[in-house]
Amino acid sequence: MADKQEWEELEKWYTGKQEKNKERYGFDNSILEEKKPLKESVRTTMHSVVEMKSIVWIILVALCCILIFFILNRLYFATHKTDEQKVIETAKSLYGMDCSVVQKETIIEGKDKYTLQVVNQPEITFQCVKTGGGYAFDYTSYSHQRYFKQWESEKKEQFVVEEDTTTDGLFQYETYIPVTVEDFEVIENKINDIGEFVEYAGENYSPFWNVYLAYGESRIYPYTGMPSQINKEEAVEESKRTFVNYIMKREPEKARQLYSTEILDTYWKPTALKVVLNGQEIPITNSVVQMYYSSQGGEYALQLYTEFVKQINGVEIISRAEMMPREFTYEGHTYTISNQDTNLEKYQLGYTLSLQELEELFHAKVELDKEEEKAFITIP
Repeated sequence: MADKQEWEELEKWYTGKQEKNKERYGFDNSILEEKKPLKESVRTTMHSVVEMKSIVWIILVALCCILIFFILNRLYFATHKTDEQKVIETAKSLYGMDCSVVQKETIIEGKDKYTLQVVNQPEITFQCVKTGGGYAFDYTSYSHQRYFKQWESEKKEQFVVEEDTTTDGLFQYETYIPVTVEDFEVIENKINDIGEFVEYAGENYSPFWNVYLAYGESRIYPYTGMPSQINKEEAVEESKRTFVNYIMKREPEKARQLYSTEILDTYWKPTALKVVLNGQEIPITNSVVQMYYSSQGGEYALQLYTEFVKQINGVEIISRAEMMPREFTYEGHTYTISNQDTNLEKYQLGYTLSLQELEELFHAKVELDKEEEKAFITIP
């Protein structure tokens, strides 16, 4: 009975509490008390989400740290390679093959010598001398020697073979055909004999091989490019011109006796002529004012250095670069100079002018003296 009375009193108290809440707040906030477990659930869920976000951020930061470490590690080893790695990489960039260092010795402090071996062809070894940041290899000499020994031809008999070593112990190998002033008529055959060896070596041939015609102490290299890039006819003509130029410097009287006027007119083309403008020789300074022979164009051309242009009467230079004018006026016209073909009608000039262009632009008269190696230019 007592429990029943207590329960009834509790209900009255709760009912009274609801009435008081309605009077004070306008609603019964005891509902909020009932919803409290829900708030606690939401709070717990939000706390779990925050924890998950924190874990994700920690993972992202860790991944970023690993990535930064990896990048810095690569950069460090890229800039702190061992000397052996640098030698191997330099050899590969030059010759396109994988090598390994089999021996290293110090010549003097700051200068080391390495013996390298080709990975796929261990029978091939060569040396490198490293001085500071510079590298000197003798691979081309060894490859030259290897292919020349393998070449089976009767033409080998006329070649002279010379082997030597530098003071640092690098191997040097040369093959050449001696020529004299009397050999002009057969020089084409000798050039072709060198060409036969070059063709045998094929793509293994290197323009750095010392294969040449020897006139005294002078050398004539007929093939200065890869076989696929070589024009045999141009190589022969250029070699003949070089040969005759050497002859006319050392044995001019003998050459005139042996060579026809046609040969001298065709092949005697000094590479550079000093310029004499209106009787005044232009001194050779940092901007070398000379008339150069172009084997491609087959004629002489003059580079338009400021040192030459400024001495022409009536020329006013508007703007200039270090050694050449960029713009100047002459006879009421403004000419621009740039890396382009010369078009006198549009007042556009290239860096060089041919003899004909020089005569048309400046009304010049040009006389070439190959004996004195001078170009006499007269401009009114």
